[in-house]
Amino acid sequence: MSNTNTSFVLQKKDEISFEQRDIPTAGPGEVIVNIKATGICGSDVHYWTHGNIGHFICKAPMVLGHESAGIVSSLGPGVTSLKLGDAVALEPGVPCRNCEMCKIGKYNLCPDMKFAATPPYDGTLCNYYKHAADFCYKLPESISLEEGAMMEPLSVGIHAARRGSVKLGDKVFVFGAGAIGLLTAAAAKAAGASHVTIADISESKLEFAKTYSADKTILLTKKRSEGQDSNDFARQQAEEIMTEHGVEPVNVVFDCTGAEVCVQTSVFLVKNNGCIVLVGMGASVQSISVADISAREVDVRGVMRYCNTYPTAIEMLASGKIDVKALITHRYQFKDALKAFQHVKEARQGTIKVVILNEVTLATCSLNQWAMDFEGNLERILESIRIAKEKGAKLRVGPELEVTGYGCQDHFLEVKYNCRVIIADGKIVLIRPKIFLANDGNYRELRFFTPWTTRKVEQYYLPRMISKITGQTLVPIGDCVISTLDTCVGCETCEELFTPASPHIAMGLDGVEIFTNSSGSHHELRKLNTRIDLIKAATQKVGGIYLYANQQGCDGDRLYYDGCAMIVMNGDIIAQGSQFSLHDVEVITATVDLEDVRSYRARMVSRGIQAENTPAYQRQEVKMALTHSYIEDDIHIRPTKSRAPFYHTPEEEIALGPACWLWDYLRRSKTAGYFLPLSGGIDSCATATIVASMCRLVVKEAAKGNRHVLEDARRLAGDANYTPTDPREFAGRIFYTCYMGTSNSSNETRQRAKDLAAVIGSYHTDLDMDTVVKSIHTLFTFVTGKSPNYKVHGGSTTENLALQNIQARLRMLLAYLFAQLLPWCRNVSGNLLVLGSANVDESLRGYLTKYDCSSADINPIGAISKRDLKRFIAYAETKFEMPILGDFLCAVPTAELEPITADYVQSDEADMGMSYDDLSHYGRLRKVSRCGPYSMFSKLVHEWGDDMPPTEVAAKVKRFFFYYSINRHKLTTLTPAYHAEAYSTDDNRFDLRPFLYNASWKWQFNKIDKQAQELERLTREKELNSQVD
Repeated sequence: MSNTNTSFVLQKKDEISFEQRDIPTAGPGEVIVNIKATGICGSDVHYWTHGNIGHFICKAPMVLGHESAGIVSSLGPGVTSLKLGDAVALEPGVPCRNCEMCKIGKYNLCPDMKFAATPPYDGTLCNYYKHAADFCYKLPESISLEEGAMMEPLSVGIHAARRGSVKLGDKVFVFGAGAIGLLTAAAAKAAGASHVTIADISESKLEFAKTYSADKTILLTKKRSEGQDSNDFARQQAEEIMTEHGVEPVNVVFDCTGAEVCVQTSVFLVKNNGCIVLVGMGASVQSISVADISAREVDVRGVMRYCNTYPTAIEMLASGKIDVKALITHRYQFKDALKAFQHVKEARQGTIKVVILNEVTLATCSLNQWAMDFEGNLERILESIRIAKEKGAKLRVGPELEVTGYGCQDHFLEVKYNCRVIIADGKIVLIRPKIFLANDGNYRELRFFTPWTTRKVEQYYLPRMISKITGQTLVPIGDCVISTLDTCVGCETCEELFTPASPHIAMGLDGVEIFTNSSGSHHELRKLNTRIDLIKAATQKVGGIYLYANQQGCDGDRLYYDGCAMIVMNGDIIAQGSQFSLHDVEVITATVDLEDVRSYRARMVSRGIQAENTPAYQRQEVKMALTHSYIEDDIHIRPTKSRAPFYHTPEEEIALGPACWLWDYLRRSKTAGYFLPLSGGIDSCATATIVASMCRLVVKEAAKGNRHVLEDARRLAGDANYTPTDPREFAGRIFYTCYMGTSNSSNETRQRAKDLAAVIGSYHTDLDMDTVVKSIHTLFTFVTGKSPNYKVHGGSTTENLALQNIQARLRMLLAYLFAQLLPWCRNVSGNLLVLGSANVDESLRGYLTKYDCSSADINPIGAISKRDLKRFIAYAETKFEMPILGDFLCAVPTAELEPITADYVQSDEADMGMSYDDLSHYGRLRKVSRCGPYSMFSKLVHEWGDDMPPTEVAAKVKRFFFYYSINRHKLTTLTPAYHAEAYSTDDNRFDLRPFLYNASWKWQFNKIDKQAQELERLTREKELNSQVD
């Protein structure tokens, strides 16, 4: 809890103010409730304006409010019915439990009742209120806290209906269309009343009553003539009500006004042997026709609050029998309680119930920004701000470098600092430069930017073009925090979260309650949990609310920024956005209670000690509050519930991430579609299936009316009215596949390619290229007089490789020819982007031909392992209902570049001399674990020691590094690929290494051999010793 208890106190008649009081301590059978919502009752206002109600006189300062709900924040000894964090409604009166009235169940008549906000007892309009646990009623999930606060006035209505003995078929008349009158009418109907009439002097209240609980409404306009007897006037008014409005004498009349004329009129509206229930609180002494009451045996019954009603009230709400939320017409934040009381006092038109809250709504977002697309980026930023405002947020956080786009690369050399600009009310409050720059993996921020010094703050002269807009000349730039009227906000930027001494630690100890992080974090398989764990740990350790914003989409490079905006509070996720999406703008919000942060932090005594020794941040003050001063919209009132984090499986990540990346690349490149050489093998099958996934996503978003997706789909289709409704039909427009066979190709791969194309819906062509291959062979023989042969026909390894490579390279030429001309053949404008389909393991080993059909425009699987691709295909077989994919999983991976004989079928793993699983392992050790030959051997000799001797491990490691080294030059020409794996071989950006290696690795290999021999010698010696023993 916080150190003080802010309370709204009536000091004396006409004077109320906030006070900081001590937080109470729960005694036996008691709980402390963190008050979240409080309704304003007429009695609260009456105490304010009169200082008393009847004989209840306010003689000392008293906290107001009694219609409340909140969260249990502390338990006293012996409390077992509730637990910390329970949402509860408070029945504000606690009886003695021992007197006659208490023992017969009518505890509302207890002479020693301690009722909130009834002198001399304090009320509930405070942060923390101590109350008897058995008078706190747990609210089900379906009932919000503001509805919980309405349990008190609803209880008045339920008790009134009980006092009136309303039974099935009764006709009821209610004076007063305020909250109590409406709820009494609703309770009467729930009890069985067949017809309810409500009368009032307010036309607007009666208009609402028609839609709520009244079968008939009557506007009372008649006034008593000067000198006319009040009871005569009441009789006359009752007759007019019955004759002019067709109202027959009723079984029960409820007066919810306290006005004498209404009580008097009730006598003449009720049936003989009927009942009048006095609910409203009026003058202490009133005139009434006792003769009529006695002669007609009319019962007149009073109502003193309620008893045993809260369980019924909660059941009525939970079952939907009564709706109390509709009665809440106005909401105020706790800090604006005085305005709320003035609102009720003035009885503004349209007001039924005013509720005071203590919540704040925050927003963060994922944006699909594009490097240097300043107009598009601005449009997406403004759209996210608009959505955040619509959702009631007063703080919105966007991704890192959202104005320029993150992927500008060396264009950033034009600037010095990577900054976030904090703006409030059209003014720049702070320019916050990034302190710790990302400079590993795909990140090169130290090449572009200069890191800022921790805690350093300066004044910055704004450029004149900005100064004209904001009217400012100097603004602060540096490492400081923002102080609002109700909280404190601090900034981190992407990498700063990942560093050991993250800024949020010191900021949290200095009282910052809301941390914002603008990020440019890209997708990598199985990486999301790292990000989520760090954010959860940050707020779990120091307490607070963490708003994480991220870019989402292809920013013009190999990376896909995977969104997943988050709001985390005190170690729990309360909102999480999508990781993969075709939406350009996604905004998530959460409603939080700042007191929950203060309460969470107060549990850790050691935190307070550390906070005292933490240097203070310089604060920039903003004269505004993040809590809304006046909310008329229906927003989420109860704080957003925590939820478990959501993770995609790796198979789902492959299905969604590269598919979204391909869609961004296609629409932003303004090309006509994709072309894929479809070989009938698992890799090109995976690429094709990812395109199929893309088409499914496009159709799904089009069905939802996604404007941007529809615009792009219509451009691709060349039809302004086109709407994609079938993934196969859409694929037929934008996806072209081709099987390029030779005499070395099998019927099985040809058929698989054809069947897969049919399932996906691509425009498929099938060709044999033997004539082209033969022409190259003939040309070579003509020039050299030599005729090379395949190995199976007696040729050398050199001949065998050359003949395979020429097939592969010719396929690249044909791929680009068909990609340029196939749309023309179909009378479609534009050309196609060629898709590659080499996986990361083959690239690592160099098992590809330089400038073959793996050389393409882009490659969605170039950083995905063979193992993960096979798992993805197995997933898609079921998820996408594509049984043909099972045939690909069963097929032996083969390049089909050599002739098939009775004794020989080419196999990828046999050609490579190592398995795909081993390659994945080598790749992670080489890149992620940063192993050279010897350190890799040192790890694997222990890991594989139970399955093979050290010399065999040594042979495997040396074989890998030899082939990796001699083929490293190939990686300089790799097709730009979707980055998905931490051991990606992308030479252009991610994996920066020489491409001319000393492939002998003489020192390293000698060291490995010596160590392997020594380990085997020791093993043999140990075995001999054991035999001797």
